[in-house]
This record gives sequence, C-alpha cells and structure tokens, in this order.
Amino acid sequence: MHFPLSPIVAAILAATIPAFPLMASAQPTAPIVVDDPLGNTSLLLFPGWNATVSTGEAIRVNGSGNSVEANGITLIGEADGRGAHAQGGGMITLTDSTVQTQDGAALSASGVSSLASATNSQLSSMATTVRAVDGGRIELNGTSVSGSGGFEATTHVSGGRLIAKNLEITSVARNGIESYVVRAQSGADVQFTDVIFSSVDEVGTARTALISVQDADFAMTNSHTKAGIVQGGASSLHVSGNSVATVKGSVIEGAITASDGATLDIFDTVLAGPNSVFIGVYLLGNVASTALLDNVTIGSEAVAVTDGVVARANHVINAKDVDIHASRYAIRTVNGSAQVQGGTLRAGQAGLYAISEDDTAPSTIAAVGTHVLAEATNAVGASGAQRGAHVSLDGVTVDVSGTGGMALQATDGAQIEAVHSQLNGQSTNATGVQLIGNIGSDDTAVSLSDTQVMMTGQNANGVQSVRYEPQGANSLVLSNGSDLQTHDGVGFLVRGGDHDISVQNATVMTRAGGDDASGILLRTQATPNAGIVPGQPYQTQRVTLNATDALLTGDVLTSDSGRVDIGLASSSEWTGAVRAGQGSVDSVSIDGSSVWNMRGDSAVKTLTNAGVVRFVSPGAQSGFKTLTVSDYVGGGILVMNTHLGDDTSLTDRLVVDGGAVTGATGLRILNAGGAGALTTQGIRLVQAVNGATIAGDAFHLDADSTGFRDTTNSLAMNGYDYFLVQGGTGGVASDWYLTSTTSPGSGVETPPGSGTETPPGNGTETPPGSGTETPPGSGTETPPGSGTETPPGSGTETPPGSGTETPPGSGTETPPGSGTESPPGSGGGSPGSGAGNMKNVSPENGVHIGNQFAATRMFVHRLADRTVAQSSAGQAAPVGASRQLWARTEGTRHTGMKLQQGQVSIDTDTAMLQMGADLLSTRLGQQGVLKAGVMAGAGDARTHATSQLIHPGTGMSTRVDARGKVTGYSVGIYATAYADDATRLGAYADSWLQFGRYSNEINSELGSARYRSNTWTASVEAGYALKPFAADSALSSMVVVPQAQLAYTRYNAQDADLPSMTLKNSPASSVTSRVGVRAYPLGNDAATPVQPYVEANWLHNSGTAKANVGASTFHATPMRDAAELRIGVAGNVRESWQVGGELFGQAGSGGQRGYGGMLNVGYRW
Repeated sequence: MHFPLSPIVAAILAATIPAFPLMASAQPTAPIVVDDPLGNTSLLLFPGWNATVSTGEAIRVNGSGNSVEANGITLIGEADGRGAHAQGGGMITLTDSTVQTQDGAALSASGVSSLASATNSQLSSMATTVRAVDGGRIELNGTSVSGSGGFEATTHVSGGRLIAKNLEITSVARNGIESYVVRAQSGADVQFTDVIFSSVDEVGTARTALISVQDADFAMTNSHTKAGIVQGGASSLHVSGNSVATVKGSVIEGAITASDGATLDIFDTVLAGPNSVFIGVYLLGNVASTALLDNVTIGSEAVAVTDGVVARANHVINAKDVDIHASRYAIRTVNGSAQVQGGTLRAGQAGLYAISEDDTAPSTIAAVGTHVLAEATNAVGASGAQRGAHVSLDGVTVDVSGTGGMALQATDGAQIEAVHSQLNGQSTNATGVQLIGNIGSDDTAVSLSDTQVMMTGQNANGVQSVRYEPQGANSLVLSNGSDLQTHDGVGFLVRGGDHDISVQNATVMTRAGGDDASGILLRTQATPNAGIVPGQPYQTQRVTLNATDALLTGDVLTSDSGRVDIGLASSSEWTGAVRAGQGSVDSVSIDGSSVWNMRGDSAVKTLTNAGVVRFVSPGAQSGFKTLTVSDYVGGGILVMNTHLGDDTSLTDRLVVDGGAVTGATGLRILNAGGAGALTTQGIRLVQAVNGATIAGDAFHLDADSTGFRDTTNSLAMNGYDYFLVQGGTGGVASDWYLTSTTSPGSGVETPPGSGTETPPGNGTETPPGSGTETPPGSGTETPPGSGTETPPGSGTETPPGSGTETPPGSGTETPPGSGTESPPGSGGGSPGSGAGNMKNVSPENGVHIGNQFAATRMFVHRLADRTVAQSSAGQAAPVGASRQLWARTEGTRHTGMKLQQGQVSIDTDTAMLQMGADLLSTRLGQQGVLKAGVMAGAGDARTHATSQLIHPGTGMSTRVDARGKVTGYSVGIYATAYADDATRLGAYADSWLQFGRYSNEINSELGSARYRSNTWTASVEAGYALKPFAADSALSSMVVVPQAQLAYTRYNAQDADLPSMTLKNSPASSVTSRVGVRAYPLGNDAATPVQPYVEANWLHNSGTAKANVGASTFHATPMRDAAELRIGVAGNVRESWQVGGELFGQAGSGGQRGYGGMLNVGYRW
C-alpha cells in the first residue's frame, strides 16, 4: 500500500503544526517511499509488518531528515525486488527484522549522509546482500548476513561506508562460482568488529572466504575469516591500489595480499587455519605497497604456510614479533625489502630469504632480535641470492637442527651482515655460514661482527665457501669479538676459486670429535661439482687468511688443491699445524706482536717471522715437531722444545729445504725433560737440505730460554752449559747445534787481560805448582794481539782426529804429574764427548761442592785448638783436677780446588767461633787428669766458583762466576786425658763428637737456591810430649810432641733447585788423618809467660767431594795429601788466663792452597 505525501499536503501540515514533525503511525503497504523534500518525514513500522516486492525497493527513504524505523518487520524481494534502500541522505533503521531478496540487495545505502542500519536482524540475498555506494553508509550490529554476490560480493561497498559489529557474513558459492564475502572499492571505508566471515556452497560445504579491498580503507578488529574444508580452500584478504587495510586481534584462516601501492597494517592477528596457503602475506604489483605486521602469527606447527611473508619488487614489509611456520620461506623478498624485529621464524628452506631476480632493484632483509629455527633437512636460517641481495642481522639467533642445515647462506654476489648475533648448529652435517659463487657471479660476501657461531653437531662446519667462478672471490669477515667454534667440524672449508678470510678481534676454535687438539681451522678442496671445465671439479685457487688481534685454533689442511697465504697481525695467536696435501701453504707472515703455536709437523714455503713461532710442548698425542720451510725470513723468536742431553736427544727442528734463511732469529730453547749431558757434535736444531743456505748470524739464543746464562749466551742444564753453534763440534757446517763440548781445534782465544793463559786442551800449559809458570801481571806474559801468540788454527796445534795424538791406553800417554798432561776438563775421551773435546761445565756445580767442603771442615779441630799448653815447668799444679772454659775464633781461606770435569776452580772463605767448657775433671793418678765437656760453635763460609766456558764456534773463553754461602751451627762433646796436668808432658789422648747444621745458598745469574745440610764428625787424637834433649844442652827446654789424629765425617744435604738444574743430595763420608809434630820451649819457672811454637803436619783425605746434578756426577779433584805448617805463640795473661794465636798454611796436591789464622783464649781453675 502506498502512502505518498504530496507537496501541498506536506506544506499545509508544516504550516499548521510547525513545531512538530509529521509522523505516520498507521501501517502502510509496500512499497514505502519516503522522499519528503523538506526532510521532515519519519515513519515507524511495528512488528508484524510484511512487505513483498518483485521490483524496486520494499522501503526507500530519500532525502536528508527523512527516515523509516522498523522493528520486527519482514521484507521479501522477489526477482529484482530489493529490501530497504536509503538514498540522498535518508535514513533506515531495522531492528529484529528479516530481509530476503533474490537478485536485489537486502539493505543498501547510496548518496552522501544516507544511512541504512540493521540490528539483530537477518539479511540474505541470492545476490549482493549489503551495498553501500557513493557516500552511503550502512551500519550492522548483531546481524546475520548471507548472500551470493559472486565477484560483487555478499557485502559490497563502493565509495560508501560500512560499519559492522557482532555479526557473521556468509557468502554462498553457486554453480561452482566463488562468491566474495566483502568487496570494498573506490574510496570506501569499511570497518568490521567481532565479525565472522565465511563461505559455503549450495549444500553447506565450507569454502574459501574472500575479501577484496581496492582503493578503499578497510579495518577488521577481533574478527575471523574462515577457510573451507578442502585443501587449497584458504580464505583470502586482498588489498590493492591506494587502500589502507588494518587488521587487529583477528584470525584469518588463509592469506593476505597487498598490491599496487596498498598499505597493510596487521596487529595481534593469526593467519592460520586447517588448510595450508601458498603465501601468508604477499606484497606484489608494479607500485610499491607496504605492510606492517605486529605480533602476527602465520601458519602453525600443524599446518604451515608455504611462504610466510613475500615482498616483491620495491614493496616493503615491516614485521615485529611475528611467529611464522613455513614449509619453504618464512620471510622472502624478491627485489623487495623487509624489516624484521623480534619474532620467531620456522621454515623448511629458509627463515629469511632475499633474492634479486634482476638488477632493477635491490632485495634486502634487515632483522633485529629475531629467532630463526632451521629445523628441516637442508634448511637455512637466513639466505641471500644474486647480486643486489643483502641480508642484515642484528641480535638474531639462528638455531639449525635439521640435517645438513645452514645458519647463513650467501649465493652469487649476495651480501650478508650479522652483528651481535648467535648462530647455532646442533645437527649432523650442519654449516654455520655458506658462501657460493657460481659461474658468472659477482663477489659473494659475509660479515660477522660480535657474532657467535657454535657448531656442536657431528661433522658440522663453521664456514663453507664454494666458488666455481674464476673471477672475483668469496669473502668472509669475522670481527669485533665474534666467536666461531666447532665440536666436530672444519672452521673454514673452502672449495674452488679464490677466497678471502679476515678474522679481526675474533676467536676461532675448531675441534674433531670434541678434541681441540686435532681440529681443522682451514681446509681446501676442489668443488663438489663440475666447474668451468665440464665433468671436472674446479680446484681451489688462492686462499688468504688474515688474522688481526685474533685467536685461532686448528690445523690448516690443503687436501687436493689450493695455495694458502696466512697473516697474523696485531697480537694474533694461532695454535695449529700446516698439514700440506697436494695444495700448499705458500706463506705464513707473523708480525712482531703475534704468535704461531705450532702443534704438529708443518711445511710452509715462505715463513716471515717477526713475532713468535712456538713449537708446542711434546705431549702424549704429539712428540717433538719439525717445521719445514723453503725460505725463512727472521726477526722474531722460535720457541723450540729440546730434551737437553747428548747428541741423541729428541728436539724440535727447523728444516730449510732448498731456500735461504735471512734476518736474525732468537731460538728460545725450553728443556723437555732433559737432564743435561755431554755432547759430541751437538743437538741439531736447524738443518739445511737440498742446497739451502743459512747465514752465520741467522740464529742466537733467546734470553728466555731454559737456563739462559747472559754472560756467555749459553744454556745451563744440570751442570753443563750448551752453546748454540753453526756446525756444532765437527758437525755439518751449515746446520745449527746445541753443544756442551768444545773441540781444542775450534779456535780458542786467550781473552784480553787474562795474562799468559794457554788455550785449554793444547797439552802445553804449565801445570800449577811446577814452579815455572809465569804469574799474571808479571809483565812477561804475551799480551793478546801482540802478534807473538800462536793463533788457533795456525797449523802448529795437533787437531783432534789427526792421528798424531796419543790414544788413551796406548801405554805412551804422559803420566800424571809430568807437567804435560791435559788439564782437567779437556775431555780426554770421556764418555759422551769426542776424544780431546773440552767440557763446558757450569760453575754452580763448583759452588755446591765448595759448600760441602766448607761445611765438613768448619768445626773440625785439634786438641791444641781448644787448649793452650803450659808455658813453664814451674807453674804450680792445681790442688785438684783443673777445669777449663775456652773459646776460639778462626778464619781460613782455601784456594785451588778444581773439578775433574770442565775448567771450574773453587775458593772458600770460612770464619767461625767455637767455645766450650769442661763439665768433668778428675784425677788420673797423682798428676794425670781426665776432662770431659761440651762445646758449641757458629760459623759462616763464602764459596766462589769460576768456570771458563769456551764458545765452540768462536773459541772465546769467558769466565763465569757463581757464589755460595754456608751458615752453620754445631754442638758437641769431648773428652781429654793428660798424663801430667801441670806440665802436659807425657802422653795425652783426645776425642770428640760433633753435630753440625747448616743453611746453604747458591747464587748465580741463573737464580738462587737454598737448602739445608748437616754433618756428624767424630775424632780421636793421641800424642806424647817429651823433652828429647839433654838437660845441659841449649835445647834442653824444647818439648817435642809427636801426634796423630783421625776424624770421620758424614755429610747429608737437601736437594738444591735452580731454575735449570737440580743439585741432588750427595751424601759423602770421608776420613781425614793428620800426622805431625809440635815443638815449643817449656820455661823452667813461672816467670816464662810466653810460649812460641811450631807445628808441622801431613794431612791425608780419603774422601772426594761430589755433586750429583741431573744424570751426571761432578767430582772435585781431591787434595789427597797436603803439608801443613803452623806457627804461633801462647802464654799466660794471668795465673788462670791463657791466650794463644797462630798462623797456618797448607799446600796440597793439585795446586790446592790454604791459609788462615786462629785466636784462642782459656780460663783454668
């Protein structure tokens, strides 16, 4: 039923009731058309009102201010009939209503300010159900919408506006034609909140829900688009043109595409459903589009997308905190750009993949703080392919758990940069970084800064660089604290072509089976596939490994090809060996601050060493090592381990093969368990083969060597001094040896200022004590350089091995003491040295023996040292047995002691104080007495040992000193018996037992050692004082005392440890005997206060002082027999006080001398 209002009626009503709008409340008949030009018409439709039309609209409101409000009505549009339409600013409001149409829209609005709204209603159509065009607006709330609009969609907005909340929109595909759920275009503004989008076919089977946005604004919040139940039936949101689409808090069971300049913002949304989609978010088209993804999930563990996000040429993706499960690529740019922050990416082929299909635009990915998981077989964390592709990672973590996977892969000119990142490979055959350069490609480059590469899988390599292209190179940079480690893989595996590797302020640690002692740092091989020559792998060409402030561990292995150059600079340190195969290491260059720790036999063509090459100490898995070079350029240090012993000693060695050695290199020799020994030729350290040449000043001993003695530039080891000599002692002239012996024909020179010394070992020197030697400083010796001395090698000396020397044991050798025998230390065919060679023996041996000598003699004394004889026969004898309190002090100097080995002389100076007291004194008969007492002493000795060390090469003799100190204390007991206590004539006997404790020192340029020692000494002495001359003769007062003494000493000491020698305890026992006579005048009365005396003794010593050093034993030349003369004076100061003083001297075998003085005092009562 029509209810039109004519203009005349409307004017009359308006004039009559101007304050109230016209409102019709009667139930009109359809169609209802409200088109009041004044906009004052409002119509209310109450529940139960129904209208059916077959053409036109059941309700149409036209004009601003006109409205229809309906509640609980039903509209049916048959054929082309439409439900409700607002136009020209009109407004329609439906509540709890139903609108059904066939070919027309159920609810539509057109024109600016037009509004059609439906609340809690049901809208359906066989075509487009809801349509807002040309500025018209539709609002839906709590409404069900279904339709079959096909391409035009169930909900169509073109230039209009749609606001929908709390409803479901369903499109029905008919006749196999998909029907879009929403189409927004031409400046439309569409907003959905809490909306479900779905699609079904005629029988209700779920199908793909499709949304199209073109040149429109689209917003979807807390909504859900559903996918079909069949594979490939994923829902789709396509945004194109100048559209701006915003999706928040929603679920899209499918894909989103943006093209031709669209802007897409997605927040807190899940793009995942029961069916896989090819691309989750896809940016494509000729005009650049942008997409912002924030807290978006794409794909799921159960159903992954093929590609998560793809940006093609010039398109830009910004992804923050995205979670992507993809079977191929999580984020892929094809000449596009992606900025990724945070999030987790899982992909079957690559988590991040940038590829440049042509040179028109770069393809870039920049990821910050992202976690990438390469869990599938051969999966890659981040990959770049082709020139123009660039991947940048900052704070990214890549975990590779798929077999054969890779953390990073750069191919054919691509570039990858990673900073502050972590690359982990836990799987078998994994690779941390792979670089590939196929034929025709540009340089491929990867840079890692402050990035950790941890490959813990079996056969998992740190870096693999493969290049088939002859031009250009693959390049890798590790810098700024980067750390690359393998558990069972190669650090850098390079194959084919050229490769540049730079390690700057970074660490590389490689292992094999978890063992860092056998890892491979760099390995070269041919390419796995055919290269530029069909059917043939391409061999590795040039490889450079430059380390700056780096720490590298692992060997270099050139398997079947490759020429490697290694540079160490700015405090770099490399621990590894060069294991050359068919390839070669052409050069190793080490600057002054860098170190190569060579842990295995190595071969290098040219070694330039301005720093340190350290041969790693031999261990259970590796023994001594050999470094073979063609050319060696010195200037630095070679640290070599040597078992310092004889010629057969094991040692590290430098072999120069066919080239030359230039520059000056210090050899730092570290003892490897050697005990020191005599050599013949020496221990060969440097060997020249195949015509190699080595300069005479190429090598010298480094001051940090074991036992280095600065004075002589030699090495002291357990008693012997080794010199570094080219040619050794009769060795190969070009080679360098450590030798502890000197050949007499090696050119021994007399050092300036030494006087008349004759070169040791020439057999012509005057033996000490012969009386014919020229004393130094006498003015008659031949000065060095005067032109009159016989120069070494002049042809007048007999060279060893000439056949003219007298062989030992021939029966024609010169007997000892003839004055022409070889001096001690000349060798004489002693074991371990060549016949006639002189031994270089360390002076510290002499100090150890000198300390022993001083300790064993410090408190040894005679009875006369403790007591002073009566000065006159007229002295009154004590009423009872007398007692005595006594003290004595003595100073002694002993010179001329020598070692049997080498040329070591020993001097000792001793000072002591000893005192005692008789505790027991008892008469023996009428005049005799027996006394017993205790004694104690303190003493100090200084030992000085001098060794003449002769350089085997130059023949120069250098005097080397060592000094010792002995501080001792003693306690003892004694007992003495006199036949006549008053005159001390007749027989007497004395015995004592003494214990001594000593603190000893050895000091030299090698260092210091402190040790303790002790002695036990027992002595018995007997004599008989008589007056042999007649009473009337001039000598009637002379008393002659024949006497004999026997003393036994036992000596023990702790080991003395110097930095390069251990002087072991050398327990010694000795028996010293003395036979002599003492003579003095005995006055006839007490007025004779002074008694001069003289004593002569013959001393014999059965012991020999020795030093056990390492495996060697050194003996002092014993002073078996010596003559001693003592002169002194004794007397009474007062009746009970006696004082005495004496001087003494000794002269013994071997030129040994001794002299000293003593002062004693006694008190008798």
